[in-house]
This record gives sequence, structure tokens and C-alpha cells, in this order.
Amino acid sequence: MNKHAIIRALEALNPASIHTHSISLDQVTRRILDGAKLKRKALSKQEITKYGLNIYPKSGVRVEDLIDWLITNNDIEVDQGREKKVRITPQGVQHLMELYTDHHCAAFIAYRDQVNDLTQRRNETDFDPVHVATMFYRQWSLSQIEQLYFTSEKSIQVEMQAYHEYALSQFGLKTDDDDFLFHLAPKLFLSEEEVLENIRLDVIGVDLGPHPVILDRPYPNKGYVVAGTKIGNETFTTGFYPIIDPKGAFPDELDIQYRWTIGKNKEIVHDIHIQFEFDRGNLFSTEQSLCRSNDLPNVRLATFPKNIRRKPSNTGSLHIREEATLTSFPAHLHFAFYADKHFNKWRGKRRFIGSTHR
Repeated sequence: MNKHAIIRALEALNPASIHTHSISLDQVTRRILDGAKLKRKALSKQEITKYGLNIYPKSGVRVEDLIDWLITNNDIEVDQGREKKVRITPQGVQHLMELYTDHHCAAFIAYRDQVNDLTQRRNETDFDPVHVATMFYRQWSLSQIEQLYFTSEKSIQVEMQAYHEYALSQFGLKTDDDDFLFHLAPKLFLSEEEVLENIRLDVIGVDLGPHPVILDRPYPNKGYVVAGTKIGNETFTTGFYPIIDPKGAFPDELDIQYRWTIGKNKEIVHDIHIQFEFDRGNLFSTEQSLCRSNDLPNVRLATFPKNIRRKPSNTGSLHIREEATLTSFPAHLHFAFYADKHFNKWRGKRRFIGSTHR
């Protein structure tokens, strides 16, 4: 089987995605065929075959045969249900890495080290290893990587950096260049029968500041209850900054507790033990999700009673215990808040002001 055809098929399953979900077989088939068709333009027949682009429904490398080969090779697995779905396996990701890198050849190792040196020099979080392998396979130069990711302004990154700075200023908080920040965003996900209940929250272990804590439902999904505050006429439901300190004064670990009261009788006690791991950037967040390829685990420290291991309690309350490691990253890479109506109100106002000054 042609190496490049295998790569194109496995890429159709989004192996570099944070979450590898099952995709319908029809959708994957269409992605493979459409991708090959797009790249065949202006190529000779010899080039089309060489680069594994001769993927067709009924001739050349038949797309059905290609998918069957990947299933037999355990590169993808099938979820049998009402609709046939497939997903890439860990073995498939490993196989893709080997194809991208010529089995981790010396040239790739040198390239990877150069890319990592670049991110370190830029004080940026490292890329996901699969992404680095992809860039090697596509022969991206270091200057191309630097231009695309670290030189040209990405509106989403500029916007997120500006929002964190805005929120800090509204909270009356000042930071120095050597400070690290802990961003804490308490959230609770309610079951359908609890959505209409009144909710209360106490946070133990950190000081959220002088502004009163309020609870709001700023997302389209009203099952989410989010802690925030109100400053003047403006509501913030994007979290707090309870710790701002240089590395020497910043804690290595922290125990916090969310005590949620639902209605009159139900209580959820959520104990969270956090370890802080210092890396690039200066932001730690309970919403550890980044807007570009990265090598950090996706962490979301919200209270999901159905999904977290429970600790026995003699009081009738639900007791949840969770441990997590948070790693520092640049604030402009933060990917959060985009479903929050208050954040989007700020975005709209900022863009309006920007447009009037052009």
C-alpha cells in the first residue's frame, strides 16, 4: 500500500485532535476522496501515483480497499451501531508518526530538536509531537513555522491576551513581568431534574478577592452554573485570579474545595488537589485548553458529579475527590470563554471600538 495514501487516509481521522472521536464511515470516505481530488490538480499521472493521490471509488487505490487495509492493520477501529463509525487507534497514530518521520530517522530527530529550541526561545508551549512530525513530512522550514505561529498576529490570540489583561485591571489586580497567575473558574454541571434549583457555592482554600461571588448560567446549555462576580454594571463569569506571585513565592501545590448546595437538601463537596508545574508562559488555569497544537493534557476542573470517582460520605452529601496537574502556558494561547455571553459582549464592544478608530 502506498505510504502517502495511508497518510492521507489516517489524516482524515484527525489524529492530532485533542479528542479523537468516531466519525461516520461515509464522512471519512468523502474526506479521503475530496482531499485526494483537490491535490491532484495540475499534477501528472506519474506524480499523482507517486504521492498517493490516485485514490478513487472504483479504480487506482480503491478507497474501500484502503479503509479495509487500515482496519485489518489495526490502524483504525470500527464502532458498530446504527451508523457505522470509525476512529484512529493508538497503533494508528504510532504508524502515522513512523510514516511521517521515516521511522524517527536522524533527520527528523534533528528537526524536532530545532522546533523545540524555537518554542523555548519564544517562551511558547511545545507543539504536539504529531504536529511536529506533520511539519517535517510537509517540509516546513523553521522560518515558516516562526512566521505562521509566532510572528503573524492571530486575532484569537491577541483577543485572549487582551481579555485577561482587561479582567485583571477590572479586578484591580496588578502583575509584574516575573509573576505567575492562577486562573480559577468554578463550574457545576447539573442534571436535567436539577436545572431549575437554586444553587449556592462556597470556595475554601483560596481567597477570591473583595468582590461578591455570584452564580450565573452564561452558556447556551443552562445545565452549567458558573461562579463569577459583578463589578459596577459589568458581569464576569470567566473566573478569578486568586494567586499572583513570582515563581519563588508561588505554591507547588494547592488544596481547594467547592461546596455546592443544590436546592434545600443536596450538597456536593468537591475536593481538588492541584500540583503546579512551571513551564513556558505564566498562566495556570483550571480550564487548561489551548488554541493551537500543544503537548499539554487538556484539563477541565469542573464539578461533574456523574463522571468523577466518589468518596463515601456519612452526611448524605456527595463527596468528590480529584487530583490534577496544571502546567503554565502563555495567556494568549488560552482557549476558553467563547460560549460565555458576558465574554462575547466584551468582544463585541471591543471590536466596535476598534472599528470606529480605523
